[in-house]
Amino acid sequence: MTPNPTQTRDPFDVLAASRPSDVELTETWTLARETSVLDTVLDDLHRRREPFDRGRADVTRRFPRRATRRRVLALGGVAAALAAVAVVAPAVMDSKSATASAAVAQLATSARRTEPAVIPDGKFLHRVVEQDQQSPDPSMDAGRSTLESWTAPDGRIWRRDVRREGVEYFSFPALDRGPIDYSPAGARSLPSDPGALRRLLDARVQGSSSHNEAVFVALGDVLRMGYVPAATRAAAIEVAGSLPEVTATQAGGRTTLSFADEEIRAGVVQSLVFDTGTAALVAEETTSRVNNMRFTSATTVSEIVDEIPAEVLTKAGDYAG
Repeated sequence: MTPNPTQTRDPFDVLAASRPSDVELTETWTLARETSVLDTVLDDLHRRREPFDRGRADVTRRFPRRATRRRVLALGGVAAALAAVAVVAPAVMDSKSATASAAVAQLATSARRTEPAVIPDGKFLHRVVEQDQQSPDPSMDAGRSTLESWTAPDGRIWRRDVRREGVEYFSFPALDRGPIDYSPAGARSLPSDPGALRRLLDARVQGSSSHNEAVFVALGDVLRMGYVPAATRAAAIEVAGSLPEVTATQAGGRTTLSFADEEIRAGVVQSLVFDTGTAALVAEETTSRVNNMRFTSATTVSEIVDEIPAEVLTKAGDYAG
C-alpha cells in the first residue's frame, strides 16, 4: 500500500509547499486590506481595553504600520544614569550627540526632584487633555476634542469626551488588568532602576510595529500618569533616551523625545514633550510626512479635586466591560 505523502512528509515541508509566493502575498494582502483588518481589531480592542487615552487608538488607526515581514527585534542593554550609560550601552550613546545626551540627563534630574501627585482618600486627580488631529483627507480629519478625566485613589476612572460628533461619558476600572499595572498602586511598584524597568518592559510590552516602538509607547503610558513616583519617571526618561531610534531636543523651556524608525514606519515621528524644569509630560505629537497628517495632545489641567461632577457620574454609570 502506498503511503499518503502528507503522512510521511515533515509537517513544516507541507506548510512551506502550501505557502503563497511573495508576489501572491503582495497582490492579495495589500496595505489597504492590512489597514482595514487593523482598524477592525483596534476598534474591538478599544471597546474592551482600559482607557490610557482614546486618542492613542485613533492615532494608531490613522498612522497604520507599514506592511512588513520583518521579525520583531528584542534589544539587549538598558539605560542607566548618565555616568553609567557609557558602560551599559556605549554603542547607543555613541550614536547620539553630547547635546542630546545632556538633554536626557537634565530631564531625568528634573524628574527626580519633582514629587508626583498623590490622590488622597475621597479626592480625585482631575486632568484635561486637548487633542487635535488634522489631515488633508476628510475621512481622517478628526478635528479637535477635549478629554476630561477623574481618577480615584484606587485607580478607577471617569471621563467626559467632547468631540465634534458630540459628548460621550465613560467609567473604567483601574488600569491594572494588562501586562503592566498602571494603576496608582501598580505605578508605585514599578522599578525605579533604569535597567530593571527596561527588563520589565522587554518582557511585557506588546503590539506596535517593532519591539523598541512598543517600549517607547509603554514609556509614554508610564510618563503620562500624573501619579508615577519621581524615581520611576526618571528611569522611564533614561530608558526612552537610550533607544537608538530616539532623539532629544531642547527649545523654549521644553525637552522633546522623538521616536522615528524609517525601516518600520517610514515618515512617522512620535514625540513626547516635557517641561524641562519639572519633567511633566505636557504634550504629545505624531506626524506623518507621507500623508501630511498631524496629531497633537496637550495636558492643560492636572489637579486634585474634591468631587466628580454629578453629570459625569450619572451619565457614565458603572463600568461593565
